[in-house]
Amino acid sequence: MAIQKLPTSTEILVIGGGPAGSYAAAALAREGFGVTLLEAANFPRYHIGESLLPSVRPFLTFIDAEKSIMNHGFTLKPGAAIKLNQYKREGYTDFIALNPDNGAWNVVCGISETYFPSHLFTDSIRI
Repeated sequence: MAIQKLPTSTEILVIGGGPAGSYAAAALAREGFGVTLLEAANFPRYHIGESLLPSVRPFLTFIDAEKSIMNHGFTLKPGAAIKLNQYKREGYTDFIALNPDNGAWNVVCGISETYFPSHLFTDSIRI
């Protein structure tokens, strides 16, 4: 899907294909803009794993990705432990206590970085 030659013009140029750049390109393309995404690295690339929070769900819905993420098989994340001070006990937040459908996911970087672009990018996004 990657383009071999840089285009000489584009309606919108997004630089960086990480989570923010990928989302921006998908959201803009969804709204009908012609988008070119430039990414220097080859995917999948090494970096620390991803942990999505429930607050990302409306954004995934906006770009028509939530159901696809749910059905992909990523590990469900019902809550999170947070430790802000090494001398104090960690805190825990329960995502599903009030709503069992409010969980999130732990996504595997190698999978998510090849999966998200293939799901999000349409013919209106040049990579």
